[in-house]
Amino acid sequence: MCIRDRGWADASSVSVEILLTTDTSVDSSDAVVATTTISISAQSTWSDVVRLSIPSDQVEGCWYWAVRIDPTNRFDELREDNNTLLSSATFCIAPADLSVTSVDRPVGDAVSGSFIEVVIELANIGGSDAGLFEVTLTLSSDDVVDGSDHAFPSIVVSELEGNFPDDPFDSFWSSGQIPTSITIELGPQMITNPKWPNPSTQKVSIRAVKNIDELVIMLEWKDDTRDGNFDHSSLYVDRAAVMFPVENGREAPSITMGEPGVPVNIWQWKSIGGEKGQPGVKDKKVLAYHTVEDLNAEGFSTLTYQDKQNVKGTAKWKDNKWRLIFRRALVDEDLNDVQFRQSVLMAVAVWNGSNKELNGQKGIAGWMLLQFS
Repeated sequence: MCIRDRGWADASSVSVEILLTTDTSVDSSDAVVATTTISISAQSTWSDVVRLSIPSDQVEGCWYWAVRIDPTNRFDELREDNNTLLSSATFCIAPADLSVTSVDRPVGDAVSGSFIEVVIELANIGGSDAGLFEVTLTLSSDDVVDGSDHAFPSIVVSELEGNFPDDPFDSFWSSGQIPTSITIELGPQMITNPKWPNPSTQKVSIRAVKNIDELVIMLEWKDDTRDGNFDHSSLYVDRAAVMFPVENGREAPSITMGEPGVPVNIWQWKSIGGEKGQPGVKDKKVLAYHTVEDLNAEGFSTLTYQDKQNVKGTAKWKDNKWRLIFRRALVDEDLNDVQFRQSVLMAVAVWNGSNKELNGQKGIAGWMLLQFS
């Protein structure tokens, strides 16, 4: 980089900007990647070799380097039209190029309904950061992946304007304004004792919708009996829960309610105190008629109630099926809560009281993607 003072006065504390531009003109839309301040004597030249770092978030494309001096016009000059110069050639940043480099699992047979670890290695061999992207794990009986293979589910969150009704059987939920629900199979809990090989609830349908402020998740499942009570005297009641990693954008925590140092946020509903759930409470002195609870866990037997309950919900049993709505602000200030700024992982569990299901005795669906557009 070479700068010359063609005038007859010294110039001190001259601002110098280095920019990236896609064309031969420099304007306010171009990114400033480095700045410095120099002093230069009259009728002399300043030069230096500058080591520049290309911003990690710089998008793909071909770019000129541009040098601009005195951008705020602090100096009165003989000429103002020679304060910007572009490099003679461009350099190009290649786009992101994603590649699956390996998929591996422990040798041996698997058991239907159980969990196995699959080690996946991905690489970005391109020149640009990839940002967030979706990874789909598919089960295939051969070495060709096509429409006949079983892909792990994704729940697309629809975006609508206005408020959403509290009643799970309101006509809005069947009006076609939101996508058809996705039906997810529930498997047995075979990880921890007491194992539960035969949960009575085999499937749950899920749909999700959001507006500018709020996320609503609806679960629906078949249940021939309404197992609940108003005074909390019954141990076995119908229940359902959804679970999210508290921290998004990192490796998924264990499906077994998280793990030490990797917490999960759980929204749990119980068929107690009536179906109109409000934020859950934990108060032994007062009978809690609230049915939705905002919880955290870092593994089995670590379930804790949050001091601030931010989740609301409503459930109703009708025509031998439950419909349950969870709702919460997309973003809040609670560090123990998942934040819905982007797509997140979600897991689901359902307990049937008439089948004497409690704690680990439940039907479960492992991590799926709650997909925000």
